[in-house]
Amino acid sequence: MRRLISVLLLLVFIAFPALADSPARIGYLEAEQVDLIGLLPPPPSDPVLVRSEIDYLLSLQRNRTEAQVAQTRADQEMTLDRFLPAIGEIDPERLPKTRAFFKRFGNDLHEIVGATKSVWQRPRPFQIEASIDPSVPRPKGSSYPSRHNAYAMLVAEVLARMAPDRRDALFARARHYGEQRMIGGVHYPSDVEAGRMAGLIIATRLFANPAFTADLAEATAEMQAARQP
Repeated sequence: MRRLISVLLLLVFIAFPALADSPARIGYLEAEQVDLIGLLPPPPSDPVLVRSEIDYLLSLQRNRTEAQVAQTRADQEMTLDRFLPAIGEIDPERLPKTRAFFKRFGNDLHEIVGATKSVWQRPRPFQIEASIDPSVPRPKGSSYPSRHNAYAMLVAEVLARMAPDRRDALFARARHYGEQRMIGGVHYPSDVEAGRMAGLIIATRLFANPAFTADLAEATAEMQAARQP
């Protein structure tokens, strides 16, 4: 019987190789390798501080322009393409390895931040204050920390290793990208700061991972070639 079970399991993995890799192994890290709950401060609970954050978001809402609304909507996308312009002249069609690389560690970030959000379960600003009118579709998940800001800082850290001459432009773009979540009315300032911290923490863990650094070297070579005329 045991032999029969072993044969059946082998046939399953041959027929469906995707099953051999569980969702937790899609990226480079396991979610439990990065304890954001222990490393980040909890979301603010002081009513006075929360009120001040909401008032700040309302001031952004009153003053946002049509151009800013368009930017908030464009920057909903969590993709490499939102950051490539900060690199300068580059052929985006010549980056297949780079795109696969960014997608892979993006899976890590998605899982790690998602697990953290599920613990703190902070309501979104528009769930607390009815007069907040988001300029983007209302996210269903909890608010703290901001996944978009974590992604922006992680992408900036990685791209800065691949194109160190563009470091300042990349981090400026990351901050601008993340600020759209406040202008859009879907994140508090404290969400944004925690998200940025989370992105840097995840980057530190990834840079210590041998598989990640090997793929980073390949992506960097591809990036350098794509920057050549």
